[in-house]
Amino acid sequence: MRSMLINGVSRGGRLLILVLDSLLLMGIYWSQLAYHRLSIIWVIAAMVAYLGLLALTFLGERVLLTQHVAQLTVDLGLFFGLYALLLLSFPQAFRTGLGGGPALLFSVVGLPLPYVPRNGWVGVRVPWTMTSPLIWHKTNLLAARFMVPFGGVLLLANLVGASLLMLVVGTGLLVVTVGGYSYWLTH
Repeated sequence: MRSMLINGVSRGGRLLILVLDSLLLMGIYWSQLAYHRLSIIWVIAAMVAYLGLLALTFLGERVLLTQHVAQLTVDLGLFFGLYALLLLSFPQAFRTGLGGGPALLFSVVGLPLPYVPRNGWVGVRVPWTMTSPLIWHKTNLLAARFMVPFGGVLLLANLVGASLLMLVVGTGLLVVTVGGYSYWLTH
């Protein structure tokens, strides 16, 4: 199975990602109990996100009956693991400047983009992407591959106080790159 972030993973690989995520979740709880480094809101948010990921992993394929759910589960598992690791390593990044809100928003919006069919609501909608389903998919895949890591970079930029500058410059680069790529694909 091919996912957006990695080339292939089996059902056992998905379960391994869940086990690693559960270890990171236990690390978040231990950090909160031992050092009181994290806000309780972030601990509760991590728990709710993990429970949603568990439900999607075990019920998603059976209920929704689509291969995209399995692929999205892998991406969500890696996303959860990345942000849990960032929360454990740099908890102050979630408390300063803009906080973790814009960083999480970029990543959460970027994750489902490769799996969304052409529509009028979600995805990169410029005149060039609406001409072909292939251009739509390639453009949204590129946007997702930029948005998810950019969320992590934005979170780390929050540590040095450059989050607003990074947000403006990164958003501008994202729009120009993805728009230019979709235009290049059509011509």
